[in-house]
Amino acid sequence: MIRYNTGKLFTDNTDAKVFSVADQKWLNSEWLPKAIEAGYSCSATVMNDDIFIKTAINKIANNRDSNSIKTKVFTNEVEALSWLDSI
Repeated sequence: MIRYNTGKLFTDNTDAKVFSVADQKWLNSEWLPKAIEAGYSCSATVMNDDIFIKTAINKIANNRDSNSIKTKVFTNEVEALSWLDSI
């Protein structure tokens, strides 16, 4: 985010495996504060229909302030990138 001067994030979790509790904790306690400090403002996530992945991603997203960080989940990359471009 610092290098490319953007607060936008695109993540493709279509091939993701279940996130460990330790990874979820690290994302929320370590990565997220640093990302916010770097200007993190929105993210578009593409994911598959795996209920475990959806649950983990939603748990991670719920720890973010929805007023300052816009988050949206998509089923395909084109829609996700289009949404990011529109913001």
